[in-house]
Amino acid sequence: MKQNNVDITKALTAMEEFEEQGKTAMLASIEGEYAGLIAVADTIKDTSLTAIERLKAMDIQVIMITGDNQRTANAIGKHVAIDHVIAEVLPEGKAEEVKNCRPPEKEWQWSEMG
Repeated sequence: MKQNNVDITKALTAMEEFEEQGKTAMLASIEGEYAGLIAVADTIKDTSLTAIERLKAMDIQVIMITGDNQRTANAIGKHVAIDHVIAEVLPEGKAEEVKNCRPPEKEWQWSEMG
């Protein structure tokens, strides 16, 4: 939208509301004019929630690294009780973020949940 100079001012409030619910807002334009918004969300699996609870019960810090925007990622993190969220990370940057999260003095493990 920005690249094509499409004015999305009237969509900003709705976008923020959807993102605060953990949804990703996608905008559409027709002939250079804002035309609409659709929001999508990933379904959080019960097994992911259980895994997070078990990890936290073992006093393991849980960190979420995601490509979602910060507002959406924070909402999802809050919903599943993850305290530390790293957002807007492209797939090729996730391994580096994992390395940055690793405490050097501790043995650690990581897993990916979808």
